[in-house]
Amino acid sequence: MNALEAKPNTSVYLDATHSAWMNVGDISNRLIQAGVNKAQGFFLNVSNYQYTANNTEYGTWISDCIALLGQNQSASCPNQYWNGGPDGTKIASLLGAYNGVALNNYGQWSDTSDDPTLNTSGINAGYASALSGAGVTPSAHFVIDTSRNGTGPNSMTAYTAAPYNQPAANVSTLQGGNWCNPPGAGLGLTPTTNTGVPLLDAYLWVKTPGESDGQCNASGAGRLWDYGAYSQPGWPTDAAGQASFDPLWGQVDPAAGAWFPAQVLDLIHHASPAVH
Repeated sequence: MNALEAKPNTSVYLDATHSAWMNVGDISNRLIQAGVNKAQGFFLNVSNYQYTANNTEYGTWISDCIALLGQNQSASCPNQYWNGGPDGTKIASLLGAYNGVALNNYGQWSDTSDDPTLNTSGINAGYASALSGAGVTPSAHFVIDTSRNGTGPNSMTAYTAAPYNQPAANVSTLQGGNWCNPPGAGLGLTPTTNTGVPLLDAYLWVKTPGESDGQCNASGAGRLWDYGAYSQPGWPTDAAGQASFDPLWGQVDPAAGAWFPAQVLDLIHHASPAVH
């Protein structure tokens, strides 16, 4: 990493997962151990579908947490699973009192949301107070992969309704596999360094839109389907065929990295902002 950073026109970013995975304190500690303070910063959401707004908040909190941990290794970092409540005037979370609910990944987070599961004001107020008290300024920069997150993650709840009528257990499995070729995804913000967020260096299309995430199916991961509740002519009827089939696309998906024509058309159709 040091050798790469020493090269002209080269910046190194370390993997910091995404807003629906590791909590802020956990990934911040891992990044510090990996040497993030010797790099430009970290990257988020590569090959995933989490909202840009959520990753912007998450990345900002990670940078805040890294700064606080640099001052005090035992510092407590509020996170997306322990949000401190929507009241930005109270710092209950930093005082050890739980005053909120986990943030919901299936909506866009903000300080002004009326939904407590989307409201980030408590976390942001907590970090502002902690950083001021510690006299430190965050310096770790980050980038976000926006190649496929225009519509955010797929909650898969539509498959509980007609005509699919899938049981709750199946939908839970589909949610767990919503990183793998989810229908309804859209292209996100086009690559740019003009983000308007001081520590956010760029929106990038790291994952090539249209490249398959893999052969998402019941035998691998991410798919579970009751073919008695919903099936189509030509779909497999034997257990072996169904195990390798993706019912969300009605086909066997291409291998990881291979071109997925149906998916790229879907990404363009649902692009946000729209593709003209």
